Amino acid sequence: MVNARELENSAGVSSRQLERLFSEYIGLTPKKTADLVRFQNVWLDLYLSPPPRKAMLDMVYEYRYTHQSHMINSFKKFAGKTPLEALAYARR
Repeated sequence: MVNARELENSAGVSSRQLERLFSEYIGLTPKKTADLVRFQNVWLDLYLSPPPRKAMLDMVYEYRYTHQSHMINSFKKFAGKTPLEALAYARR
């Protein structure tokens, strides 16, 4: 995973330029894009893992969330459900 500072340095642009480029070509800010990609990775990991699945705390660490509620709230922002609710709904 690349953070914004590393992306700015490797692209040779300022943070404001990077935001303009993301908005122009992707339609989202770099932070929102990173949040969306991280959500997609969490969902794929959760959905494709055969039981017994990884513990939520392991996923928090692996995807660099600050704590479990941060991951759950971020997931709910995109899915409208907690990770386990979304998984139960998808498995019906």
